[in-house]
Amino acid sequence: MRLINRRLIALMAVPLMALLGACDSGSGGDSAAPPDPTPPPGPNISLSGQVSYDFVPAVPAIQEGYESATLDYDQTQAKPVRGVLVKAVDSAGDTLATATTDAQGGFSLSVPKNTQVRLRAISQIVQTGQPSWDFAVRDNTSAGFADNQAAFYALEGPAFDSGETPQTHNLHAASGWAGQDGYGQRVRAAAPFAILDQVYTAIEKIRSVDPDVQLHPLNIYWSPENQPAEGDVALGEIGTSHFNHMSDQPGLYILGKADVDTDEYDTGVIVHEWGHYLENYASRSDSIGGSHTSGDRLNMTVAFGEGFGNALAGIVRDDPLYVDTSGPRQSIGMVLDLDTLDTADAGWFSEDAIQYTLYQWYKSPSIGLAPIYGALVGPQKTTPALTSLFSFATYLRASAPADAQALIDQSLQAIQVISGNALDIWGTHQYYPDNLRPDMRDIILPIYRDLNPGAPIGFCLSETYGEYNKLGNRALLRIRIPQAGTYRLTIQTEDESTEFQLQDGGQIIPESSTANPSPDTLTIDFQLATGTYVGQLASEVINGCTNLLLSKQH
Repeated sequence: MRLINRRLIALMAVPLMALLGACDSGSGGDSAAPPDPTPPPGPNISLSGQVSYDFVPAVPAIQEGYESATLDYDQTQAKPVRGVLVKAVDSAGDTLATATTDAQGGFSLSVPKNTQVRLRAISQIVQTGQPSWDFAVRDNTSAGFADNQAAFYALEGPAFDSGETPQTHNLHAASGWAGQDGYGQRVRAAAPFAILDQVYTAIEKIRSVDPDVQLHPLNIYWSPENQPAEGDVALGEIGTSHFNHMSDQPGLYILGKADVDTDEYDTGVIVHEWGHYLENYASRSDSIGGSHTSGDRLNMTVAFGEGFGNALAGIVRDDPLYVDTSGPRQSIGMVLDLDTLDTADAGWFSEDAIQYTLYQWYKSPSIGLAPIYGALVGPQKTTPALTSLFSFATYLRASAPADAQALIDQSLQAIQVISGNALDIWGTHQYYPDNLRPDMRDIILPIYRDLNPGAPIGFCLSETYGEYNKLGNRALLRIRIPQAGTYRLTIQTEDESTEFQLQDGGQIIPESSTANPSPDTLTIDFQLATGTYVGQLASEVINGCTNLLLSKQH
């Protein structure tokens, strides 16, 4: 057996749809050409080896007296590429054999003797049956992106003759880093595999509590052109690393612009975004999205989604440090410590408080991942309320033994959230925390206002804590319908941009008709069955008040 470990070719910019054959429009697989009906020249021989990639750790750093972060290229290490597809292709590019790398990056293939062969590792991890998943890293700046056929990335070795005896060939994806010269024009072959390796780790963590998990297929879009600019994602203008399931090309979008912002080695960022995917597909997220940062007073759906993503980053990696690098030479960044919390950031509206609390629950011997995951994919998915810390903690506590309930109550009290038997999915008995402005009390509480047929209510909104997705920007309504029929919501407001959305268990209820009987009045009709609904009202003229009346028409 001979070892061949020579410089390999990374096909980072080649549209692999053309290279591998037509790709389907799903999250990953490629359709190989039909097998040649001509029998191979004699019996097969075995090809084996290992696929690895350069991993560059993102580490905390002190710059100008402040804690920052950097990619430490001096500590680069080779890690196995786990769970990816490896193909042996002939000189025409036709597939001879396919394998999947194991947990050590190893693979074994059987190919015809005395045949020209290339080995190719594809940026895709697939498992069919039960459990199942399909995750692929693709190039959003490649041809075919608009048609959901963006190119895969691949690592390809040189051609060789398979000979007549077993051979060993290794593939290694290099980072492309060249010291003082940075990345320059070098191919960053390791990046897609670094991203997939975090996904592999996340899958294994979920499988530890759900061995037969069925995960929804997902595309992950990365390119060295992906930068923090808003515009055309096909040009790499993705804004920031994010999860988007509402576009024509749903998936994760990961930054990759050297000396600006790269995230392929920011392991916490990758898992955080994958956490949004998990929450949306395996559970449910009512988050309205938007900008956010540590210390913000957020809409509670946003606070829970972002706090969950950060907590999952710590849970999957068993590491409380969340590091995000950027800037020249990837030497500037930020660090979050999931084991610390400033008391000023307590509250159901704080992603800081939620990430800290969830991570502490995970580390607790009396709770751990299994009940957290169970609450997430179980009752949280169908809650009649909006997804928030209130709903999640209620379900988690209900399934917990007495010692875990006591810990949950203690944790909620520490972040000034209602606890014990007073806790419910609606936050009904939530008290006003001391880290909010006193003059905001009547805007922020109650969490939900009850809107009953025939009983008018009034409320005010505020931009005190920011715009769009911040605390006080929206009114949340709990609407109980005692009898099926047509119901008319009358909204009296000074703002023509007022928007209202009605939900039932996370599903949006369509309007049957709308009208403007006067300049300051909007009416919306709904066909409603008996049950409890959630309404959200938002307006561009935030610092004002609105009156609502719900009436049954027939």
